[in-house]
Amino acid sequence: ECRRHDAGGLDEAEVPRRHPDAVDVRVVQLPVRLLEATLLLGLVVGAAVGWYTWSQGQYFVATTPGTTGEVVAVFRGPTEPLFGVDLSRLVETSTVGVAELPEFEQDQVAGAIVAENLQDARDIVQRLADEAERCAGDNPPAGCPETP
Repeated sequence: ECRRHDAGGLDEAEVPRRHPDAVDVRVVQLPVRLLEATLLLGLVVGAAVGWYTWSQGQYFVATTPGTTGEVVAVFRGPTEPLFGVDLSRLVETSTVGVAELPEFEQDQVAGAIVAENLQDARDIVQRLADEAERCAGDNPPAGCPETP
């Protein structure tokens, strides 16, 4: 008579049987793992949406191409790209040419001047316009571009 043996070398009669009401641990863990993964994904997505929303409330003053060269402009969003993607948007351009500004202000605008809000950004642009006007006057302060 041939008796069948399982891989563990136990006779069928010797294989321990599970109680019919016993719950497979893997079945219980699956919904828990799915819930954990869903919560983690929700946390990551929520953080990304929160950061994006916050970043779009940020303003800065920088340069943008104009019809006669670089001009001062107001942007909304982060000053630096994220993973190579520029998330900032042009809000307003001005008539202030970057070349009309004193050298120090040219450097500041080229690197972006962070503003607290839109009104602060507009105030910065006005301050730069006043500086450009002083440079265009009869007695320009030091640091102004040379006029031909």
